[in-house]
Amino acid sequence: MGQTYGIDESHSRVVVHFLKTVNETTGGYREFAVWRTKYMEHEKNIVFVCGIKADCGKKFFPEVEVIWGNKDIKRTRQKVKEICAICRERRIPLVFHIQQSGVIMDIIKACAGLNIRQHMVYTMKSTFSGYVNKRIKRDCSLASLYAKHLTFLSRASYEDYPKAVKLLKRGNISIIEHGAGRDEIVKINWAERGNAVKSALELVYTARLVQVKNHMFLLDVMSALENVHVTFIGGGEQDPVIRKEIRRKNLENKVTVTGLVSREEVYKILGQGDVYVSPSKVEGLPVSVLEAMHAGLPIVLSDIGPHRELAGKTDGIVALPLQKQLWIDQLNGLKQLKMGELAELGEKNAEAAGRYFTLDRMHRRYSRLYSLLEMKNEERH
Repeated sequence: MGQTYGIDESHSRVVVHFLKTVNETTGGYREFAVWRTKYMEHEKNIVFVCGIKADCGKKFFPEVEVIWGNKDIKRTRQKVKEICAICRERRIPLVFHIQQSGVIMDIIKACAGLNIRQHMVYTMKSTFSGYVNKRIKRDCSLASLYAKHLTFLSRASYEDYPKAVKLLKRGNISIIEHGAGRDEIVKINWAERGNAVKSALELVYTARLVQVKNHMFLLDVMSALENVHVTFIGGGEQDPVIRKEIRRKNLENKVTVTGLVSREEVYKILGQGDVYVSPSKVEGLPVSVLEAMHAGLPIVLSDIGPHRELAGKTDGIVALPLQKQLWIDQLNGLKQLKMGELAELGEKNAEAAGRYFTLDRMHRRYSRLYSLLEMKNEERH
């Protein structure tokens, strides 16, 4: 046999993660394939990108095997058939995991007649009602129905999903809460900061610069605050609009926009912050907030389902309606706290993150799910 995709007899399982596009921060790449490759050496993880390499934010992905479909249905079909043949010949269990709903039409067309649906999982990462694009909603529904098993990364995402789809998936549906890689994050040493009231409060917000992340609301809040600075970490289509608004409101000394930075730089900025904030309108169970929890930061969030779910686990998170004055009052109140009081809130968040939201915990549960799929397929044959 020619191409083996790095699969050999030492592997007890092969997991193929289907993505439409990928960059180094893509959850289905970083939190799934890369993590499992690093910590589950007995398992072969493959990232199958249906899109074109040139369209992705990173040219090389050395941490894990990547296959490029190049928007070619025939090529995608051939690659999937080859992987199936290798696993069948070597008697290695095979799981296909749809990580982005945008691939579903490619998968339906490319995999017709290959009988792989029984080996397939789809993970719904966000809240369904938050999507305004009808195509995205259609793709989410198709992926949910096409795959054998449907998982959600938060209870809020599950509760928000269409009841008809949940009814049809009854018995093949589960909630596996998202996690973050705490081993990569340096927890803040609040003791080094003393116990005085800070002269200025440093806020951090990590999110793509897109409308649903609601950076503009935070700019309105910042215009009414004194001795408060916020760093926006991330890039996206709204970058020039946000920068223009910062200049219009004369907030250059209050707001910093980093653009896209490495994960190491993200963790460095978190470690320099005092409070994490997110006024986002739509989320699943946001990794950025989980990372801030692991870093030990107090947190202020918008009052949406996934954020309330996190706030229910710890007293160090406040979820507020998107009302400007409420946010002004909350942040002014945090600014008056001593370092020890901020530290106490941050420690509560770090403790909750370590208990409920680690990648190790998440992947133990996914491994059990993958094994369950394997057992069901063995029974069928």
